[in-house]
Amino acid sequence: MSTTQKKYPFKFLDAYTAQDKDIFFGREEEIKTLYEMVFQSDLILLYGSSGTGKTSLLQCGLASQFQSHDWLALSIRRGQNLNESFYKIIEEAGKGEQNNSSEAELDWLEEDWEEEGQSTAPSPTQPISPLAQKLRNIYLKYFRPIYLIFDQFEELYVLGSKAEQKEFVGIIKEVLKVEQPVKILLSVREEYLGFLYEFEKAVPELLRKKLRVEAMNLDRVRQILLGI
Repeated sequence: MSTTQKKYPFKFLDAYTAQDKDIFFGREEEIKTLYEMVFQSDLILLYGSSGTGKTSLLQCGLASQFQSHDWLALSIRRGQNLNESFYKIIEEAGKGEQNNSSEAELDWLEEDWEEEGQSTAPSPTQPISPLAQKLRNIYLKYFRPIYLIFDQFEELYVLGSKAEQKEFVGIIKEVLKVEQPVKILLSVREEYLGFLYEFEKAVPELLRKKLRVEAMNLDRVRQILLGI
């Protein structure tokens, strides 16, 4: 009797993760587009109806395109407060020892500034904000680009207060200014796009790079079945 364990490709209500890349079919076009987008912008908006697989596209589809040394994903859900959840995640990610050669590895920052036409790079001794320092510590610990993934982002507007929303916008504006490689991916249900009006006013690049995840059609379903 064979002891080989079958791995079924259907996870029902559970999202696919990077470990499921061999059974994740039908989203090749979206994966390719999303992968290209993260090299074009530091802020990406992913939207679509409930149940279209936005979480799986991020956690499995996009994650599968990176080698482990090129991808440090920090997934953040609102919980009781999105800002508190965010700081808790980055605090935990930054704990522990940093690489001893960390400062030398940051030479590329000055090179990037020179290539982009900046007259001077920031002085290493110049004070930076507490948030920028936390992100810097994470980078020095892992030497991997940081991907901040805010899943079910609509919860900020369904459950959060105006003060919570305003504070979060301020966090995003600050993250976009840091010199470490940090990408922000927001996943939101399509019907809540209108709630992002004030957000876009404060952060105009919010909707410049966005991807709509559509429901599966018959051709996609056929592709999945053939893949199985």
